[in-house]
Amino acid sequence: MRSISRTDGRAVMWRSGRRRGAGLLAAALAVPLLLLGAPASPAAATETVTAPAAAGAGTVVIEATDAVTLPPMVTRSARTVITIGFGKDRPGHPTGARTITVDTSDAAAVVDFFQFPDCERGATEDIHVCTVPHKKADGSDTVTFTASAAPDLQGGAARLITYTGSWGGVPATAASTRVRVGTSTDLRAAAPRPVGVKPSSGGSLAVAVTDKGLVGADAFLLTVQVTSARLALVKDPACTYDTQYGRDRLTCRYDVPVAPGQTVAVRPVRFTTQADSFNEEVSFGVTALVSPGPGEPPAADHDPYWTGTKVRVVTGADFRATGARLTGPVGAKLTARFSFVNAGPAATDDGPGMYAVVTVPKGTEAVDVPRVCDPTLDDDGSQPDPEHPGRYQCPFLNGSGAPGIVHTLDFTFRIVTADVAPGSVTVKENSHAHPTDPDLSNNTAPITVTVTSGSSSPPSSSPSASSPGPAADPGSSAGELAASGAPPVALIAAAAVAALALGGAVAYTSVRRRR
Repeated sequence: MRSISRTDGRAVMWRSGRRRGAGLLAAALAVPLLLLGAPASPAAATETVTAPAAAGAGTVVIEATDAVTLPPMVTRSARTVITIGFGKDRPGHPTGARTITVDTSDAAAVVDFFQFPDCERGATEDIHVCTVPHKKADGSDTVTFTASAAPDLQGGAARLITYTGSWGGVPATAASTRVRVGTSTDLRAAAPRPVGVKPSSGGSLAVAVTDKGLVGADAFLLTVQVTSARLALVKDPACTYDTQYGRDRLTCRYDVPVAPGQTVAVRPVRFTTQADSFNEEVSFGVTALVSPGPGEPPAADHDPYWTGTKVRVVTGADFRATGARLTGPVGAKLTARFSFVNAGPAATDDGPGMYAVVTVPKGTEAVDVPRVCDPTLDDDGSQPDPEHPGRYQCPFLNGSGAPGIVHTLDFTFRIVTADVAPGSVTVKENSHAHPTDPDLSNNTAPITVTVTSGSSSPPSSSPSASSPGPAADPGSSAGELAASGAPPVALIAAAAVAALALGGAVAYTSVRRRR
């Protein structure tokens, strides 16, 4: 039980019964002295007696990394680990859950935080409430998270990460971590895109190196690499030359200092193109070299920072499509093979370079479609009919834009009415590639339909029998490719009609229609 007495205006807090009894005894002895006029002891008039703290109070302290300097994120995210905990168990520590609230709001503008295990999001995105496990026998478990400098930041004032928490309900002494973003070089190379480059010719790149950091470089390495074998680098006698995955690479050393904010021009990088060159790319990696001390040779400050530029060759990719002619009676199912090719000279194989659009001829319906094809918008922009789509879009695989590779698609159509009109097939290029097609007239080819007389199925008098599947006219040109010098392909799918005689009974026909 707590009691408070006052002596000369000073408060004395009492918590234990033993100290309370001693105080009463001292007060009883002081009364007769005062009555006798004896002066009171000066020590008794000024001394403050403090009772012991409750169990755990004042003994729970959050232990955390005191200060960290984060390397600037020049080439990649370099993450630094920060550790928090309560330290080892000591006599008088409370028992129960141990939680620490991490407040990163002051540092959020310059630091990116990651990986908060054993933590939950607090009231804001800058607050995390972490539960410190108690698995170790001495209680020295910790919680860690990582921090890295925000992109393109260097230097600046230190920021605080603050921690508050409790152990078994007993508040802990708060702690903090001072976070500072360091400084370094930040060399980056750039070159304008060359214009007017032609196939099977040459060109050059005017490369310049700029230090965007807060520390100067004593020298630097420039690595130049092409991303396609269709572009070759001209060897520079002052540089080392090699190939990586069949692609040219040059590494040049420049013993030229670069101050923060300064730009230095280097020797032009020369290259040659091939007949099929089109949308090529050249990458530049710059490694800053900094001397660690007077008289010591410069060493790499950090990994190279990579940039790049495009080399667009003035050429084209001639896309061509081949359609088909369908001939048969109403009800016939006819399979046609369409073909597509990039006749070059440019390649567009930086991914899926080509795709096809198939427009279903009027009066027919597509009953068998390649798996790679999906319904797409109709000619007027309306949504496709879910039962009978009028258009399909079919992508090709990576590398499909290489010159000379022929791609085919097999579609099966059913003629549903004598009122027909041509469809079409069109080959297109993906939007990320921009070749200039020299002849757009051969990008689209027709799908023509000719309906012959007669019926693909005989009439049936049985009301319970479904209409039999169609049979193609053996004399028709079903599925013949459009006039292009290509041989006819395939292309008839017919339903069979089976007659079963049982003891003189009337034969009947039953065919299940398949979509």
